[in-house]
Amino acid sequence: MPDRIEREIDEILKNIDDFPARRQTPRRIPGRFSRRVSALQRSIATRLVRISVGQLLVASLGVMLFSWLFKAALGKHWIYALAFGLILFFTTFVLSFRNGTSHQAYYRDRPRSYYRADQPLSTRLRTWWNQKRRR
Repeated sequence: MPDRIEREIDEILKNIDDFPARRQTPRRIPGRFSRRVSALQRSIATRLVRISVGQLLVASLGVMLFSWLFKAALGKHWIYALAFGLILFFTTFVLSFRNGTSHQAYYRDRPRSYYRADQPLSTRLRTWWNQKRRR
């Protein structure tokens, strides 16, 4: 029995060189050009994030006004600029109604609304005084 197992192990070890070798893909080291392109993409993305919906509305109105005022200079292309301005205007108008994440102000790890009182000052002072008297 052990001779048979030893033979099988020897046979497996002899045939191990016949297995297809894993191809190792060479890792691509980024060059100067790809680093510059990625830096440019990052800078453009950070600038685009800062644009608000209001700024887009004003820009779309500016594009429409520009295309209408300079339609003689633009020739046939003024209608495309006007259409682009209209599409941009209506898209940003619809986006202005979306419910985005509300950036609620925090003070001492609690939202500002926690500190705002719905009661008048006199009622809050009376409650405070009654709590002090009970102690």
